[in-house]
Amino acid sequence: MVHRSRRGAAIVFLVLALLALGQRNEAERQRVEAEAAQATSEARRAEADKQRQLAVARQLAAQSQLALDNTGAGLVRSALLAIESRCGALSPLRATKPYVED
Repeated sequence: MVHRSRRGAAIVFLVLALLALGQRNEAERQRVEAEAAQATSEARRAEADKQRQLAVARQLAAQSQLALDNTGAGLVRSALLAIESRCGALSPLRATKPYVED
């Protein structure tokens, strides 16, 4: 009878060990999947930031063209907007919102 209970305990232990192994493998699969999703998310965010910077640069370039007139203030404002547009388009570390007074 003691022999049967040991065999039963061994079988229960083996089943529990196999279940634990399966859960460990599932957790590892989910970890790898989460890391891949995070990498994809970071790449998409970087692309979105790049597109945002390009849109701001284009907006400043358009404002530069609109500000261009024959007055001294208009020429200065146009030149400054053009410079800001070029700097923003070339630098990935520019501020998110340049100062533009309408």
